Parts: sequence; structure tokens; C-alpha cells
Amino acid sequence: MLRVTDGKVVRWGRFPLRIYFDVPVATETDDHGKTKTVKGKTPAWYHSEYPAIALAGFNTWNSQTGGFIHLIEVKNPAAADILVHWTDEKYQDKYVNPKAEVSDVYRNYTPPKHTRAMQAMQVASMATPGYFRLAPQAIGAAMQYKEARKYEILKKESTLNLPLADLKSLTAEAARYHLQNISAREFGHALGLKGASTDAHDLLSASPISDIDYQVPSTRDINTLKALYNRPANIVLNTH
Repeated sequence: MLRVTDGKVVRWGRFPLRIYFDVPVATETDDHGKTKTVKGKTPAWYHSEYPAIALAGFNTWNSQTGGFIHLIEVKNPAAADILVHWTDEKYQDKYVNPKAEVSDVYRNYTPPKHTRAMQAMQVASMATPGYFRLAPQAIGAAMQYKEARKYEILKKESTLNLPLADLKSLTAEAARYHLQNISAREFGHALGLKGASTDAHDLLSASPISDIDYQVPSTRDINTLKALYNRPANIVLNTH
């Protein structure tokens, strides 16, 4: 997991996470070969029930952590921690066999400078309860969240792409299974688990997800998440 992030602990600083689901807009090509959007129309590969299915997948982490991984849906993208976009592509978990450029964004990250305000926040954070406590070492990065939006790493971490091309060949029931499962899997990566498990029973297994039933994070998945959130963080992704 830390191999992908160049040894850095990357995680969220506080919950609930605010989720915004984008609505894709259909496009058409005019007589001159130019592509333009069609206002008020969505692509044929997108359906209005997809956000609810994806949200159910995200919430499997809430139920398996006893409510710690709490999230809420917001209707304003400017207020969101994570922006969910939809693509007409086939699903591929980029963390099963990560390419070099996946790690480059973490390797090139420059931590923010330490200030007196950050020191004060570090002292205050020591009283944070729970085994998922916000580690004091994380505050320095968290204080710079608004400014750090310009960093490539935060833009990537704040965007979650859900591909839908595989759903076209599935029955309605199988499509729901598939979308909820990949949503749960991708949300696990968004929480900071940037790797793939070698255990086929884990949600984040390197093996393909089965679509015969809904999948939930395993005990190993949750224990790995606990370990991540108990470690000093190098990069914290929100401060709200």
C-alpha cells in the first residue's frame, strides 16, 4: 500500500466526507464535425439511479467501521470533499498493477511549511478521541488544505471516476451488483488504501470482483484501514 504512495501515509483528516455526484451531459456532433453538449440530456450509458447504487457501495465502509467512515451527499460541488465523475469506459483497478506515474504524484509532493498556527492545531489534536484519531503530525498538511487544491495530488485524491461500460452487457440485477461493488472498492482506495490484497476474500483483492452478490470490506480490509488511520499522516486531504 505505502509502496504506491512512495512511503507516505495519505488519508482524510476528518469525517463526514462530503460527496458530490456529477451528472454527465450528452454530446452530439454538428454538420461541421464539432462536438457540443446537449443541455438537459444525459448520455445513453448513464441512468439516474447510479448515484444511489454507488452511495450504497460507499456506505459499506460506514457499516463495517461502526459508523466511523461517515459520509453525506451534497448538491454543491464547491462544498464537496470528493467529486464523483462517470465515464463510458471499462473498469480497471489501477492499483492492482500500478504504473510508475501513479506513484510519481506522491513522490513529487512537497509538504507545506510549518507555522505557529499549525503548532497550536497539533496540540489541540492530541485530545481527538477514537482509534481513528487525527494524528498531530498530520495537522501541518491539513492546515494548508485550501491552498493545496492547486497541488496535483489533491486534485487527484478529490476526484473519483466510476466507469460504466461494463454495465452494458449485464442484466439489470448484475449491473447493480457490479456498480455497487466497484464503487465500494474505489471508495476504499479513496480512503487511502492504495493497493491490492493478495487474499481473494478481501474487497480490495487483486482478483476480479464477483458479481454474484454484493461485496463488503473484509475484516482484513478494515484492520488495514485502522492501521492507516492510526499512523502519522504525511498528506491530509481535508480540514472541515
